[in-house]
Amino acid sequence: MGSAEILRQTMDLGGARNRNHPRFLRQHPRKCYLSRRGLLVLRKGADNVNQGIVPVSASLGNGDNAATNLYWGAAFGVRTFFSKNKDWELISVTPNPSASILERCIFKHRRSAPFLVADAYRGKEISQTIWDFLEAASGKNGEQLSVTSGTRKITFSTRPPATGGDDFREFHFMVDNRLFDHNRVDHRIRLGAVEEWEIVNLDEADHPFHIHTNPFLVTRINGVALAEPIWRDTVNVRGHGSVTLRTRFEDFTGRLVLHCHILNHEDIGMMQLIEVYNAPV
Repeated sequence: MGSAEILRQTMDLGGARNRNHPRFLRQHPRKCYLSRRGLLVLRKGADNVNQGIVPVSASLGNGDNAATNLYWGAAFGVRTFFSKNKDWELISVTPNPSASILERCIFKHRRSAPFLVADAYRGKEISQTIWDFLEAASGKNGEQLSVTSGTRKITFSTRPPATGGDDFREFHFMVDNRLFDHNRVDHRIRLGAVEEWEIVNLDEADHPFHIHTNPFLVTRINGVALAEPIWRDTVNVRGHGSVTLRTRFEDFTGRLVLHCHILNHEDIGMMQLIEVYNAPV
């Protein structure tokens, strides 16, 4: 899931009862479901006015206020539960993503690949909450969300020899204005991170960008969004141009490299070292 695409139509009910998932998820199998890519939690708010519940305080029972609602922002609400859980990191909050939803929170698991999308429905939207759940669980309602947990800008550039000669072996081919050093780690990235990179070519000549291990989704060329993003493991960055991509580091830890895919360029220094690490809890 290089672009952190969380597709409702891929999610299923089976994984929600997995004993390895948080107790909250096991106790509420009908309110969440799991796929290899992520979890989706649908939670309607407590509402003193529109629901036949035992009345609670005005703030806890305000079905139009996610921040204080009993089932969402209060001490034992969904958002509070995951925000305090050591295994999850809150990376995105979107107010009012639709007329029925007060707030959408996206969490990233700190040690493994899954994302979790939690939607706080208005208290009066009980029917819509159930309908959306059933649609998603049956493979419909194919909403696509894109999330990035980090951004980087990487530049390719060349410095000619001081002598003014044209022997390519005397040129400096650089990434971020530095030559490759196998003793220096240029980027440290947490396992499971989803990042958006802009690759900028400062030269007149083209530089094909390549990264080992991880494919990436090309989303923009020279700042212009592609009508259909494309998956690549190498992409040409034209002279004085740029390519924007998204990638996810989900399977392997350790060191790998990115580089220009022209052999002479990478051998003389147009390469960087990346270290993917597993964050401790």
